[in-house]
Amino acid sequence: MREPDTVAVHRIHTECLTTSLAGDYSRRQLEAWMHGRSPEGYWHFANAGESFRVAERDGEIVGFANWRGEELRSLFVGPA
Repeated sequence: MREPDTVAVHRIHTECLTTSLAGDYSRRQLEAWMHGRSPEGYWHFANAGESFRVAERDGEIVGFANWRGEELRSLFVGPA
């Protein structure tokens, strides 16, 4: 992941939570999950040692995953 990619990563994360997972969590849970998140936050975690990889399709970022050490922390693919 490059720093400019964080905007797409944040968008995908938000879209997944508010559409794909909306039926699995309460509104309050989703709001708590996304509270304080921003594109800059993903870059902060990357600089703090987490590894991020993005998936592209036709030059557009459509998904991402991140790890801390060997632990997969997240894996999201845009709903579209």
